[in-house]
Amino acid sequence: MTLMNNTKTPPYRQIRMLLTELLRDGLKVSPDTLFFAESTYGITEKGLETAIKDSFFEERQLLINMLFFPTQKMREQLEPLLASASLHGETLQYLAEELAAEISEIHIELPDDSRFSLAVSHEALNHFIEKLYMTRELDPAIAAVLDDQLPLEIASRLKVYMRCRNISFSEESRRFLQTFVSKAAHRTEDFEGLAELLLTLTTNVPPRMTTSEYLFEQREYQKQRLGDIEEFTKKTEQYGMEYLMMQNYPVPHESAEEVAELLQKYTIIIEEVLELQNPKERYLSRRDLGNFDTENDLQRLFKSLS
Repeated sequence: MTLMNNTKTPPYRQIRMLLTELLRDGLKVSPDTLFFAESTYGITEKGLETAIKDSFFEERQLLINMLFFPTQKMREQLEPLLASASLHGETLQYLAEELAAEISEIHIELPDDSRFSLAVSHEALNHFIEKLYMTRELDPAIAAVLDDQLPLEIASRLKVYMRCRNISFSEESRRFLQTFVSKAAHRTEDFEGLAELLLTLTTNVPPRMTTSEYLFEQREYQKQRLGDIEEFTKKTEQYGMEYLMMQNYPVPHESAEEVAELLQKYTIIIEEVLELQNPKERYLSRRDLGNFDTENDLQRLFKSLS
């Protein structure tokens, strides 16, 4: 499809209209951006406008790009339009030009509800569009099972999760995830947390290991981490934190509650949703214990009894 034909399609026009509307509504400064500005450059919330409008401030464009970063809500609104859009790099450049022609400035909203206007540059718009990752292609089989099994808002959130992390699947992990979605879609309270964990896990499965094997391995690893944290807590009570630090004792970065919650998710996936048996246990239960030869073994048995 040529550039002109692509930009005349209904999905492209819908995307352009949505992005125009979102930008005209303004952009909110995230707490992370404010923390970065203050901790790195000493720029407080009140001084942000002055800093990004100061042409002599060397890191001005970096801060502007941080302001022009899509929110999760924006991504979720956009996601349903992307499946049929077939966007590519040249199309996005044209989109940026069209948006620049329609929007000359936007409102920047600070956490204290104060606002200021900021001129829109091509660089900022290109950055905003680039960070939407609209040209990334989601796995069609996984996208299809999400759309088929889940409400639109949940499917969109999970597809945004996949798009932002650029997740791809092997044939085995694809089948594994499809099975999970089909069996767990009814779990309205915890489905998304379980799905995000499994999506992340499937991208890290080592070669020559199945998703199921890796799932069990990770659960055992979480059990070990929880044990390490409990042991650290005991030693802290016994010797004190200062002594352990002096001895270079490894300090856990997570709390016992965080690891226990993650461990519970692994257990739910394994035992409640997929009802898996540990591959190692299955191997031991089915290991070769010898073959029974009807004729020869019966003869030996009769001889031993005679």
